Amino acid sequence: FTQAGKDLLRRLTESTRPKITHNGLKADMPWLARVNNPLNGYVHDTLLMHALLDEHHKTHKLKDLSRQLLGNDRKDEYILHAEQKKYKQYLDWNTRVPQAIQHVYAVADAADTLQLFEMLWPQLVSQNLVELYENEVRVRLTYNKMHERGVLVDWTSLEKTLKSLDAPIDEVAKHIYELFDEEFNIHPSSPQSGNILKKHFPLTVQTDKSSKEKPRWKTDKDTLEPFIGDERI
Repeated sequence: FTQAGKDLLRRLTESTRPKITHNGLKADMPWLARVNNPLNGYVHDTLLMHALLDEHHKTHKLKDLSRQLLGNDRKDEYILHAEQKKYKQYLDWNTRVPQAIQHVYAVADAADTLQLFEMLWPQLVSQNLVELYENEVRVRLTYNKMHERGVLVDWTSLEKTLKSLDAPIDEVAKHIYELFDEEFNIHPSSPQSGNILKKHFPLTVQTDKSSKEKPRWKTDKDTLEPFIGDERI
């Protein structure tokens, strides 16, 4: 940052006027606080808005939403990434990528965020989700404070609570082993769980082909939910 840039940033953050961001509650606010420029005023977050309106959408990333919802091609993103590849370290490209390229990219981000807000806010209103959205904003701000300050933990109570769960978990595990007539690691991310599902439900379980490791049978929430109520279980 030049001094002029620092002064502008401080004026923007000190203003109590509402701010519109995309993922600003989770990313920008903590960063600004760390550089002694805490963001004042109410902070909107279009990523959170979209997540509430379309929970199961494949992505809530700004550039993806820009292309899918706003119809913008965002070629500036490809130009920036091509320039970044010339430098190995983050600080290198942050200081050496021409301002003309960074400026176009930043302006497009800001314009798209505003457009998304103008598109999504009326939908929140019409679907009576404003109160829920505002509660989610408060929760995110609370998370930020917890991350910044930490939380007080009563280790004695925590250990007692965790220990009290051992017996019920063991009982559930025993029941699962009896159903499948063998013992295995029942943790959802365990390859053994996937193999068991493959063995008993070969037509339903899907292979996780996205893994960089050897393909395994998927055991994520979306894959396992269809088995709820299955009479074979």
